[in-house]
Amino acid sequence: MNKGVCSFLSRARFSALRGFCTTQNQSVSTSRFNQPLSGNECPRPGGIATFMRLPFVEMTDIENFVRNVLSQGCIPLGIGGDHTVTYPVLKAIKEKHGPVGLLHLDAHADVNPSMMNCSIAHGTPFYRAVEEQLVDPKRVVQIGLRGTVYGSDEECWSVKQGFTIIQAHECWHKSLLPIM
Repeated sequence: MNKGVCSFLSRARFSALRGFCTTQNQSVSTSRFNQPLSGNECPRPGGIATFMRLPFVEMTDIENFVRNVLSQGCIPLGIGGDHTVTYPVLKAIKEKHGPVGLLHLDAHADVNPSMMNCSIAHGTPFYRAVEEQLVDPKRVVQIGLRGTVYGSDEECWSVKQGFTIIQAHECWHKSLLPIM
């Protein structure tokens, strides 16, 4: 398996480029006609990211940045961005605090063992986090899951690990106050 770091174009970092992508309104994971490695038409500023792949140096930079934040007595809070970013953040936090709890608000569980033959990708961070004991699975809560196109075992795997899962439909037309 490729130990490279894979992901889609980071939406938070390169959102201004989204309009240039020929597949901007199509989801790679939901359209049977949209092949993942075709249509690589997005410009790459500074050669930083290639399609489905982020360099290890970015993962290391993120991990080092979070280490620095922690060394100053601060508690990092990550909101948004590419899902892959969570992995180096959790690695840095574990060094200081051991396995931690995690509140993950997303439509997808991101617990695949690999994606497109990559072990670190936007759909694998929480599988890696359990595997490397970066999180305490009994203190992981995933809110808003609405299914997957990768397989039905995702939720089963998460529950077997001890995750608390709150499906999207459980939140519809309700206050989130009881959930929080």
